[in-house]
Amino acid sequence: MDLVLDFADNWLLTPYVYPSSIESTNPYRQLFSLFVITTAGGYFLYLATAWLGYVLLFDKRLLQHPLILKDQIRREITYASKSIPIMGVLTTAVFFFEVRGHAKLYDSYGDTRLGYMTLPITVISFILFTDCLIYWIHRFLHHKLVYKHIHKGHHIWKVPTPFASHAFHPLDGFVQSLPYHVFPFLFPLHKLTYLGLFVFVNVWTVSIHDGYYRVPTLLKPFINGSAHHTDHHLFYNYNYGQFFTLWDRLGSSFREPSAFTGQGPLQAVVAGKQFELVIKQIRIRIRMDLQTWKKFAVLQWVLTFLLVGPGCAAIMLILFRTSWWSAVLLYGVWYYYDRDTPRRGGRRVNWVRRWGLWRRMAEYFPVKLHPTCELDPKENYVLGYHPHGVLSTGAFLNFATEATEFSRKFPGITPYLSVLDGHFDFPLYREYFMCSGVISVRKESLQNVLQRRKTAGGQLVCVIPGGAVEALDSHPGTVYRVHLRNKLGFVRLAMQTGSSLVPCFSFGEIDLFNQVNNRAGSPLRAVQNFLVKIFGFSMPIFSGHGLLPFAKPINTVVGAPIKVEKNYEPTDEQARDLLNRYISDLELLFCANKAKYIGTDARLEIV
Repeated sequence: MDLVLDFADNWLLTPYVYPSSIESTNPYRQLFSLFVITTAGGYFLYLATAWLGYVLLFDKRLLQHPLILKDQIRREITYASKSIPIMGVLTTAVFFFEVRGHAKLYDSYGDTRLGYMTLPITVISFILFTDCLIYWIHRFLHHKLVYKHIHKGHHIWKVPTPFASHAFHPLDGFVQSLPYHVFPFLFPLHKLTYLGLFVFVNVWTVSIHDGYYRVPTLLKPFINGSAHHTDHHLFYNYNYGQFFTLWDRLGSSFREPSAFTGQGPLQAVVAGKQFELVIKQIRIRIRMDLQTWKKFAVLQWVLTFLLVGPGCAAIMLILFRTSWWSAVLLYGVWYYYDRDTPRRGGRRVNWVRRWGLWRRMAEYFPVKLHPTCELDPKENYVLGYHPHGVLSTGAFLNFATEATEFSRKFPGITPYLSVLDGHFDFPLYREYFMCSGVISVRKESLQNVLQRRKTAGGQLVCVIPGGAVEALDSHPGTVYRVHLRNKLGFVRLAMQTGSSLVPCFSFGEIDLFNQVNNRAGSPLRAVQNFLVKIFGFSMPIFSGHGLLPFAKPINTVVGAPIKVEKNYEPTDEQARDLLNRYISDLELLFCANKAKYIGTDARLEIV
């Protein structure tokens, strides 16, 4: 795990998070960093692998089995989401001792007597060692004095789905993971190999819950696959093994999987259903239903927003230490050469903006764009988006994609969503993100777009004046708290470029996530405000349906533009007067539309 921690320190934590006075070797810093990395990585491995297993392998006909619980998948995800942070705390303690040098982890196979021949030996040893210990730990968890307190929660899933893989009591999950963590303290192991085995173990854990029973005939007597583990859930005291059937055979707990004898849970479903139902489930097997696509579209966006940037940076670092280092170096040259592109209008790709994926994502909530008047394509515009929300979901879908048909509703206008520079620091991710037409929120970046010649149509930059602080006030309800009274920057930008100001309000943006109570004056809010001052971004602690936001409608209403005369050096008084007019128009826009989209009880607080 020290490879991941070193990478995080070099690319993110040292330059952007921790003050220079706290060294990377500080034990308290290491503990906190390891907890965040372990928990975030646990969520990512669980959700990504379980979702792929569900989409690609899991036979949806099993959802018709009489032992499937109501809302089982949602309950599995909820159970796992609550357990992973607690398991993260316990696992962090083990990783901490590894990072502090107490494990027998080494950096290079050249340091071993057998060189690269050590790799297959250690991998095989690791799998055999952990398979043996997990078998006996698993049997211990089925002891009547232990089972009802710890392991019983995992067995409520009689017919498990891939999402049941991590849906167990935190202590249950940690105890069963101990063999993986103990191994490098007893036997020498390459650091990168250990990291790869850790990922493999998580993937395997998901795979034995995916209901995909096909095992090569030659391996059926030896491999403990999903057919074996499904019977373990159904019949309780058989097939405890993790990878192989050896210890079950030696321990007299082996049971030939019912799926191999034609009497499995899937056969029970098929035998009890009419032909039409079978055909329907086969079609679901071939392609996901529309609602699943919508959830997938939203989940991939959330995971991309939160994890893909650091993940791409990690991949580049790993590749740099392999024979691919030259490709990474070439990309580094390109990265340096292209570093100013986000401040020069970006690199939009309209094909990406029109992906059907974004339409499915917009339909999930749904998100809708409502113009109140036309925008003249011969003019440029500065559009203020309110409120910020937790992730500015409406701003992304409306102005960085064609999910809500912006180009049809505002013909001749080219939209640009402005975001913090940090999004463009991550390699590879920056290239993908710029395809949607996002640009840096820096003043020179916005001026570069707004000062372009208008022969090719009008330019519109979307700014979110409330920013990081406003995100912390995004709590579901009827009160919309907008930070605007002292936001003169975007007003001055409009005056200096002669661009019209456009008020825009998104009803429902604050209802997508719950936030923990961080009222003004609370210790948590003080810490969050401190992070905003130091780093420029906030860290709202939020949740929805796990990582999925709530499916609440977002109605984005674009108001009438305010004509602005060009003024290269506006005074504070002039900027303040224009801001007051903008606030007045925004309040009128809110009052005119709240009854239609959110209710008459909604209230706008501008601070």
